[in-house]
Amino acid sequence: MSSTDDDDLATVKDWWNRNGKPLLTGALLAGVVVLGWNTWHKYQNNQSQGASQLYQALLETSLTPSGQPDATKVAELSGKLKSEFGGTAYAQYGSLFVAKVAVESGKLDDAAAEL
Repeated sequence: MSSTDDDDLATVKDWWNRNGKPLLTGALLAGVVVLGWNTWHKYQNNQSQGASQLYQALLETSLTPSGQPDATKVAELSGKLKSEFGGTAYAQYGSLFVAKVAVESGKLDDAAAEL
């Protein structure tokens, strides 16, 4: 090896000693951020899908062809929406269906409490 090759190798080693740790730390941090971001979005999608399916069941229970929804089942599904997916709009819509069923049953105090 010539002195130029030795000088180049020494320069690369010096650069790596100064920048290697910050470079690896930055790459690791970027990887963690990307992984966290993807995990968060997957969690949000799962929450939305779960709330949507439960809300669909609530709609099917509330809007029966006979026009007589099962008030107990509606309250149960709405309660589950609130407990498992309380931060979603589906939980709010579920409360509206409970209030609707309560009004149709003549239980105005229950409807007011739900709203």
